[in-house]
Amino acid sequence: MQRVLTFLAVIACIGISRFASGQAAPGYYDETYRPQYHFSAETSWINDPNGLVHYQGEYHLFYQYHPLGIAWGPMHWGHAVSPDMVQWTHLPIALYPDALGDIWSGSAVVDENNTSGFFTHTGGSGLVALFTHANAPQHPQQQSVAYSTDRGRTWTKYPGNPVIPNPGVADFRDPKVFWHAPTARWVMVVAGGQLRIYSSPNLTNWTLESIAPTIDTECPDLFELAVDGGATKKWVLSKSGREYLVGRFDGRTFTPEGGPYPVDYGPDFYAAQSWSHMPDGRRVWIGWMRGDAGSKQTVFMGRMSLPRELTLRTFPEGVRMVQAPIAELQGHRAAGTARGTTILRSGTRTVSGLGGDSFEIRAEFQANASTASEFGLRVRMGNGQYTTVGYRRTAARLFVDKDHGGGGYTGVHEAPLVPDGNGRIVMHLYVDRSSLEVFGNDGKVTLTELSYPDRDSVGLELYSVGGDATLNALQFFRMKKVWGPSPFITGLSGWRDVKGDWGDTMYGRQGRSGGDGFSLSSTTGGDFTYEGNIRVLGGYAGALVFRSDSEGANAYIANIDVGNQGVKLFKLVRGAFTDLGWFPTALQYNTTYHLKVVARGANIKVYLGNNLVHDLNDSSHTSGYFGLNVFNGTAAVQNVVTAP
Repeated sequence: MQRVLTFLAVIACIGISRFASGQAAPGYYDETYRPQYHFSAETSWINDPNGLVHYQGEYHLFYQYHPLGIAWGPMHWGHAVSPDMVQWTHLPIALYPDALGDIWSGSAVVDENNTSGFFTHTGGSGLVALFTHANAPQHPQQQSVAYSTDRGRTWTKYPGNPVIPNPGVADFRDPKVFWHAPTARWVMVVAGGQLRIYSSPNLTNWTLESIAPTIDTECPDLFELAVDGGATKKWVLSKSGREYLVGRFDGRTFTPEGGPYPVDYGPDFYAAQSWSHMPDGRRVWIGWMRGDAGSKQTVFMGRMSLPRELTLRTFPEGVRMVQAPIAELQGHRAAGTARGTTILRSGTRTVSGLGGDSFEIRAEFQANASTASEFGLRVRMGNGQYTTVGYRRTAARLFVDKDHGGGGYTGVHEAPLVPDGNGRIVMHLYVDRSSLEVFGNDGKVTLTELSYPDRDSVGLELYSVGGDATLNALQFFRMKKVWGPSPFITGLSGWRDVKGDWGDTMYGRQGRSGGDGFSLSSTTGGDFTYEGNIRVLGGYAGALVFRSDSEGANAYIANIDVGNQGVKLFKLVRGAFTDLGWFPTALQYNTTYHLKVVARGANIKVYLGNNLVHDLNDSSHTSGYFGLNVFNGTAAVQNVVTAP
């Protein structure tokens, strides 16, 4: 009864107009700002990449995930796998918060020789995740372990957690673990404040080896790279994915020799982590493209950068890290266009037939043959919007100017870049709806940016200022969408979201709302059987809606109410709720329940599984639309079907 009284009070305040007419539901991964070939979760908030590891033919991407909203909240580990680090398959959440706290950032390794003892009965190898338990009132940040014996599909938390208790500091998080062959031990780099380095023979018993009091960071990564592809190798310590140091590492202590140097000159690349156990010896990492707080997104929030291959190269100024988009991206190109040498007279030149909202473009300029003070490209043009990627020749600066990019994201960011030995400046861009990644001179510098232009701002332009610019070559590729068909299984069509935030997920059509949210189909019925599998992720209830009007103000609703532990049937008449039946039963979150409604004239039967829980007569509504409902939380409904 509490729910009825609450919503009658709401209706009295705001009236039936709270039921908007709604909008047609976008297709799977087709929201206005949804990246088409960058990774993003199906719904909700993500931040740091975690647990990047390759195992038995699959690349694993775990990530910080709040499944119940589009703001940071109690952290879980989301999970996806890929054959190529570009085209991903979503898997269920890997790690949930528990009594020790939320599941913060960490890493994963392949325990090939069963040093942990976790895999004695499963072939001798498996995956081990090391992460920070945090945010429980009685527990500070500390390091814990979980392991998987089935290729990462399910996880068991180590009963001896935490394996490294907090040493008495406020910040102690984000463990990055790797096998150090020269000392035949596991090494863990822990940050959040001063950098601490631990070693272990078995992933559960750890010894503190050193503290670097002058290195203050979070989300660290430590790895070895060959210099110029030769025999000389140096170690790279990444600090939050924003800066890096080059130096030596002996298994116990990292000794800097150069840096810190910027990783990325844009504002939206953070918390980068590299894959472990790569099958070909490459070092590839990915970062969180942060900066979504002011965006217009509602269904999802956050995305990852493109995977980047890392190398060390020697330049006149010294040894520096170079980032290049991985070669696997070329397999996701669609139609391509190439153009040869062009002289850009001072001014602008629209590139007809090219542009769009998801593409790759590589423009090579002969800087030493140009008289222009500035030259470059403008992308996502239209409606007074554009983002400029340009080069200031005298200042030797590559820059991104998104003051007119759209969506309230402004700023000009620049990177120092001198022409290469042949006098060239190369601008390699990846545009993906709301994101832009720029690789200057094959990855010597990068700029990562978010902006939110209108969907129909798709123009492309070349420009020069103060003289002529020589364009040696231009390559343009449209990029394929890497996401397949919607996983929402239903026999109904024409879905329209009336209230709340809705999207398709592996669990079906998933909605989130602070009160009642509705998604209605265009299918109607009077007498029928209507059923679906309901999963409540958090909050209160998910439901089947039937015999509804086009706005959800007059309808019947049968729900799985985990918050109140029961199955409810009620009706809406001109926006007013009336309970028709309540069946108390024990229900759990993140558990799928089958709900079936059989309506024949005034008689309505509701089944939970095979059990009849409601059988009553009510003639308020005789026919109408089928739909779904979420109440004060997050819920999904899958396998939604009707029959006469």
